Amino acid sequence: MIDDNSSVRTTYRMYLGHLGFEVAEAASGELGIQMFKDTTGICLVITDFDLGAMDGLSVARLIVKLSNGTTPVILSSAKVGDDSRLEPLAYLSGVCACLPKPTPLKLFKEVVAKALRSSNQPVPTQLVAV
Repeated sequence: MIDDNSSVRTTYRMYLGHLGFEVAEAASGELGIQMFKDTTGICLVITDFDLGAMDGLSVARLIVKLSNGTTPVILSSAKVGDDSRLEPLAYLSGVCACLPKPTPLKLFKEVVAKALRSSNQPVPTQLVAV
């Protein structure tokens, strides 16, 4: 999970932990990319859009390239739904889903399940009914 806001990282870590995921966190796009390169077994990446020097779309493009398109990337932003240009750009960058901020748990579960299914990743039992 890549987000420069520690409270968002805390919320998403709780959500993902509740679903049985181990969570690796980075506070910047650059650190997130390095973490992705250094860590095996990452099955999903959630990245913020507004990260500073390296935005979430750049992160998404690199993750997709590094994983040969096998790791789903979800873009999270307060601008999802507000900026009509963001979501099409996100999908062109390789993002498989977008999450608005703040994110209710039910929507979070739905989007994570959809992302995992889209890449043929195992879906945790807590998400099977979603």
